Amino acid sequence: MKRGAAFSLGEGGLLAVGGLYLLLGMGFGAGSFGELVVMRLCIGGVMALGLYFSAVYAGLLSLGQGAFMAIGAYGAAVCLRAGGPLPLAALCGLGLCGLAALGLGWAVLGLKGDYLSMATMAFAEIVRAVLFHLPGLGGASGLFGVPAFLNGAGAAWALLLACGGLCLLMRTPFARRLRAVKNDEPAAESLGIPARGYKTAAFVISAGFAGLAGVLFAGCGGFVTPFDFSFLRSMDTVAAVVLGGMGAPVGCLVASAAIELSAVGLQSVSWVRMVLYGVGLIGAVRFLHGREKRRG
Repeated sequence: MKRGAAFSLGEGGLLAVGGLYLLLGMGFGAGSFGELVVMRLCIGGVMALGLYFSAVYAGLLSLGQGAFMAIGAYGAAVCLRAGGPLPLAALCGLGLCGLAALGLGWAVLGLKGDYLSMATMAFAEIVRAVLFHLPGLGGASGLFGVPAFLNGAGAAWALLLACGGLCLLMRTPFARRLRAVKNDEPAAESLGIPARGYKTAAFVISAGFAGLAGVLFAGCGGFVTPFDFSFLRSMDTVAAVVLGGMGAPVGCLVASAAIELSAVGLQSVSWVRMVLYGVGLIGAVRFLHGREKRRG
């Protein structure tokens, strides 16, 4: 009973934070600085929730979330610039992102730990290289003239939808079987659970969250460039999951908000932000390592 109560509390906290973002998104005027900050918080939150699911439920800590965000953003931007409707643009971005994740998943999910992280990091750099050099994507200048469709309330609704989707997903038999695969893969397979297929599905779902964040990003600034999806973008997402404690998903949203707000507040002294960022990440990793040792 205690475990179920904590689980419900985590869900409630997640939806409460999503609702708070919605109130903030509706409270700021169109085009205001506050609205831009809310949109940034929501996009970062969607990214963090996706990685939380794959890391906590499947043990897959990807360093390539920024690449999937880029695929979603560019897919939607190309469609919107061609005059396509928003639903088609979102479907295009998410579909391309899902196909890329499916292909990468089957290729690298036989790897574990550091090797998996290195493979996804390599994938992120491949995607950036393609964005710089593939004809029709604008190279380093990116794609301009993307019709802007996002406002603060829309971004908050998207985050709230992601929160609700994650809550439902965590309650499914799929999530429970995925946990079993993470805890003891040979035992799970002996019970008839196809471990590789389940991990690939979790990887695709996580990439889908990142793709959704990319679609939102494409609609809030009017342009996308490869510089928007550097390795630091992926590291921000990893840091949000680690700093959030990997216990309840609401921690990821709080940590993601802190990271995004520090980026805004310390923009003129970015080196200070990076120092604080590194110190916080080292402290969180040591804390989590110590907690695991105590449990062991």
